[in-house]
Amino acid sequence: MTSSLKGKILQALFWVCVFSVYFSSELILRVYYIYGEGNSKEQMEALANKLPGFLKDSLVARQRMEDAQAALEEAKKNKDKDKLIEAYYNYGNEVDDGPRYELFKELLETYPNDIKCSRAFLFVMEENDETYNLDGFLAYIKNFNKKEQTKLVTQVWGKVKKFSSENQIKFINHVIKEQYSSGEMFTIFNDMMSIRFKLKMPISVDKQLEELKAKSFEMYKRLQKELMKQRDKKK
Repeated sequence: MTSSLKGKILQALFWVCVFSVYFSSELILRVYYIYGEGNSKEQMEALANKLPGFLKDSLVARQRMEDAQAALEEAKKNKDKDKLIEAYYNYGNEVDDGPRYELFKELLETYPNDIKCSRAFLFVMEENDETYNLDGFLAYIKNFNKKEQTKLVTQVWGKVKKFSSENQIKFINHVIKEQYSSGEMFTIFNDMMSIRFKLKMPISVDKQLEELKAKSFEMYKRLQKELMKQRDKKK
């Protein structure tokens, strides 16, 4: 028997062992949980700790997802708004993008004008979505004060700059019209000025963006000074 053939046989045996351990571990846990005394969380954790690390991680992740789902269902019954919003986010963090998209749309339908749900809007927002598109976003942020609007405009820019030219122009014009500026926002004005040139927007737009950038930079410097003062106090 050649060394190459021996290597292939050993490799095949290795994977047979791996899959045997995986499926037998799954079966043990399911049987123990359903039919045995393993219906307590502590007993499940104790049993999971006996498994190899790569198996334990997947089982712990699944248990965390199930716990988050149960917490969401419980929060829906109690109808405490803050706890319910938190439960949506916690469960959303444990599932894939598809289910998370549906969860966050459900959250926005429940609380359409709550600033705490804005992260959900930013996640589901797509250029061609019938509801959660750029026009929907610009209407949505009218529910909030200027500071909150500015923060959301800053956060959404990463998506908008991938949108069509028409929507990029609309967004830039909205920023200029509303005179948004902040210490966190000044860096994106370079992006807007570069895109303005590619979009062949009027040269006057450049000047307006430059003014907002300068204003934001001053706010940024003040923010940095304040942070330095706070660090010095902690020393």
